[in-house]
Amino acid sequence: MTELNPEKLYEWFVIDAQVYKSKKANYFVMTAGCCDNGTNATIRVRLSDDWKTNIVYTMMVATGYQDSGKEIDPVRHFKRGMHFHAKPVKQYHGGDIQDVRWTLAP
Repeated sequence: MTELNPEKLYEWFVIDAQVYKSKKANYFVMTAGCCDNGTNATIRVRLSDDWKTNIVYTMMVATGYQDSGKEIDPVRHFKRGMHFHAKPVKQYHGGDIQDVRWTLAP
């Protein structure tokens, strides 16, 4: 397996998408798999009350969402298996250079 290039646009597919609610905030968490090399990436975004200013809404519009005035549901939009293109971002978990995790540039 070759390492992803953060400058290159890759094709991804949705593995799982959930909204997690906590006492302080709500989060949208999506796991995506790379079609080119099998690497998984996780996106975690804090949700604000105003959907129109949220990065998740911007991601939805970029992937073909059309606002019909109904309730906005990112989990319903990002269905399992949906394909989209994005650049990967490398993150070092806990400052350890051996523990690399990937996320996507929204």
